[in-house]
Amino acid sequence: MFPEDYLISVEKLKWFWIAEDFIQGEGRAEDIAEDYLIELMDRSLIQVAENFWGNTYKCRIHDLLRDVAVEKAKEVNLFDIYDPNKSTSSRRRQAIHNHIGKYLPFGSSHRILRSMLLFNPDYQESVKIGLLDFTCQRFRYLRVLDLENVKCRFHSGSRSSSHTLGDIGNLVHLKYLGLTNTNLSQLPKHIFCRLNGDLNVVNLINLRTLRYVRYHKWAEMDTNNLVNLEELAIEHINPIEKANYSLETIGKLKNLRNLFLGCSVSAGFPSLEPLSSCRSLFKLWLDGRIENQSWLEVLPISLTELNLSCTVIMERRFSAAKEFPQLEALYLSDLHSLEKWGSEKGGLPVLRGLGRHGCPMLKMIPGKI
Repeated sequence: MFPEDYLISVEKLKWFWIAEDFIQGEGRAEDIAEDYLIELMDRSLIQVAENFWGNTYKCRIHDLLRDVAVEKAKEVNLFDIYDPNKSTSSRRRQAIHNHIGKYLPFGSSHRILRSMLLFNPDYQESVKIGLLDFTCQRFRYLRVLDLENVKCRFHSGSRSSSHTLGDIGNLVHLKYLGLTNTNLSQLPKHIFCRLNGDLNVVNLINLRTLRYVRYHKWAEMDTNNLVNLEELAIEHINPIEKANYSLETIGKLKNLRNLFLGCSVSAGFPSLEPLSSCRSLFKLWLDGRIENQSWLEVLPISLTELNLSCTVIMERRFSAAKEFPQLEALYLSDLHSLEKWGSEKGGLPVLRGLGRHGCPMLKMIPGKI
């Protein structure tokens, strides 16, 4: 469904598979999707395009293989790529690589369309917001709707003038909504269950990913029901109320696997000790100032990737005294005052990757590394 030579986001591809119920088997759908991807790469059916420390972020399909796949997909009615010079398609999954404005009102005759992917890589087209609203009204069975790079034209005085796609809330079967690089500034409130004011996620027991929530909002939440949360990103951490400046609620998330914490420029992290309870934590990003280096000693030994950035360590010397038996990747970024880094013998036994950027004073690293 992707254009020729298109760099495909691996994360997005896996979410497409999950939304379409292509993932079969026992276990986490994300893990099974990852296994599918690895098998396709091992068979050279998918090429790695961007790789960082063993993690693939972008992939592509060879042009010849893509041509064969497109023809086969048409034979089995899996999907169709819109061609304005041909009659409308009745396939349930459709990709639109160009002529978006022409497709939306007339491009499909199939009322039970399941997936619609709009590609506008060079921002060449913009569409009237009314056409997108019409699409949401017409195709009520959509599971996947990707509007990446699509710019909407709004009319002053209309109900859409607030840059809202009003009818998207009626897509009750929708599992994936892509709004990257669009100019839609907000979603209608009725797209969320019992939304009252700001987005309320505290009753979403099966929520697995929550990204880029501001600390003051997180601090106000009752997070006891977020028992299945696996990925969390909190930004603008700062001591609004010193008495409540804590990461205790994060320490209660026993299934957490990936965690990003970002401090405000003028603030430092509160104690990192609560993170020691996150025994399933694999990847940790700390962006901000750490007042006490010993706080790093309480991080869980389950970590496989650790990212420290933005003058994160106050001392000029960083010592990894604690053993991290599973740590495979360590990245140091913008630690402008860091001069020396030491590691106890056996402290990082399986380290495979070390990255540093913006550490002009760093002159010494452990010799064994």
